[in-house]
Amino acid sequence: MNHRIQRLVSMYSELGIEGFLISKRENLRYITGFSGSTGVCVVLKDGSGVFITDPRYDVQAAEEVSEFEIMISREPALSEAAMWINNSKIAAVGIEAAAMTVASKNELAGLLTGTDVVETDRVIEKLRAVKDESEIVCIRQAARIADQALDAVLRDVIKEGVSELDIAIELEYQMRRHGGDKPGFDTVVASGPRAAMAHGAPTDRKIRPGEPIVLDFGCCYRGYISDMTRTVFVGEPDAEMRKVYRVVLEAQLNACHNLRAGMTGKEADALARSIIERSGYGDRFGHGLGHGVGLEVHELPSLSPKNDSPLEPLSVVSVEPGIYLPQKGGVRIEDLVVLRPDGIENLTGSPKDLVCL
Repeated sequence: MNHRIQRLVSMYSELGIEGFLISKRENLRYITGFSGSTGVCVVLKDGSGVFITDPRYDVQAAEEVSEFEIMISREPALSEAAMWINNSKIAAVGIEAAAMTVASKNELAGLLTGTDVVETDRVIEKLRAVKDESEIVCIRQAARIADQALDAVLRDVIKEGVSELDIAIELEYQMRRHGGDKPGFDTVVASGPRAAMAHGAPTDRKIRPGEPIVLDFGCCYRGYISDMTRTVFVGEPDAEMRKVYRVVLEAQLNACHNLRAGMTGKEADALARSIIERSGYGDRFGHGLGHGVGLEVHELPSLSPKNDSPLEPLSVVSVEPGIYLPQKGGVRIEDLVVLRPDGIENLTGSPKDLVCL
């Protein structure tokens, strides 16, 4: 039984279950190794279980799934899982309440005989918040590829008259060119007044002199995602945007310097928020300092004023303060870091000094 399965089944007693039905794609990959798009897995308290998928994935499942019985069926996977659970005669099975639809839950409950369905809250997601070194290796490489893509785009692409879409397309091409599987999420390129949109999708708007360009993007490498943001200018920004950049950079550097495992998400957020508030822009920093990154670009833990839980060692989190001024523009600077026992390992290598192309 591998350590991920051991960690999962160790929680069954507290949850009041004897088995767990996994249907969320990222959780399936984490527990079984299966990287396809369709399947479910049932894991019993002794670590045994079954992985069920359809004939499209028979070869892939045989290559990727080693800890569980593999069942290939043309019947709906949920129906097959229910039959398998019935044959196992367990009293209660946990489901992923945040991932399974109400219709699927009701269908499962109707198919089970003598087994209660127990809704659970992000059980595997909480396990995924703490990475093992094999995961960090993949995220580190994804971050390295993103750094290489940014360097190429800054050097050869971004200039006056180029569109946001052109920049986004080139970033995504360069990530693939340097070994990435695909973009980790929808690339953000937002220029000028649109840079005040924290998640501004790229448009055909052309780059103009003196305006900020927010670039938020990431690479997917072997299923694991990186996340970074840089804000650059073509030509010289005005005095206010220079000030905003200076404040955001100070806040980001302070957070990176002082962030530690063991502090709460709220305390981590305050490392940057306090500086932005003192500078008079507190009401223009509308999101948390960061979030966990791994198989998903947004996962646990949360670095925000709402999180009073301690951050655990070996979490991988973003550090991304920003200031957004309507009709004017915005600045965000983001690194991806590992919380080590004695500090952080910064996975993002791209420079953070003000860049005027």
